[in-house]
Amino acid sequence: MCCESRLDDREGVGPAYVLYEKATETNKNQRKPTETNEKSPTKSNGFHGEGEYAAAIRFDTVHGAQLAERLQNTDGWKALPLEEELELLMYGGNRGGSSYGYYFADKAGIPKVENGCYYFIDRQQDTERAGLLYRRSYNFSLAIYDSDENILYYCEIDT
Repeated sequence: MCCESRLDDREGVGPAYVLYEKATETNKNQRKPTETNEKSPTKSNGFHGEGEYAAAIRFDTVHGAQLAERLQNTDGWKALPLEEELELLMYGGNRGGSSYGYYFADKAGIPKVENGCYYFIDRQQDTERAGLLYRRSYNFSLAIYDSDENILYYCEIDT
């Protein structure tokens, strides 16, 4: 699913290349995920807005370092590793004798990133942030910048 297309320098971080872009939607009749156009620039909306969107953008070394510095100085961006509940939600794992197998990162094509930073937006309404693993549905956006590979991963999950 690699479609390396070049982006221009609109934001002042230099040239970048889209590695992949993928959207899925939930068919309201079948309630199963279906693949949509991989090059679509917008998120697919399924039943009541459900669906997933993922993209990865690679920067060259110089501009990747500039972006990393910019992100570290931007409110809301946090240094990796992910918070424990977010880590379990994205990659699965065990905690307190329970096994968690959501694996949203696999679906979005996001590898486990060791060095970099992330930005999490919880779009779930009327819920406490502390109960992230125990929800019936998930509505969030997550960006992870891999400073070793100069890749920005982004996903939106709406279940």
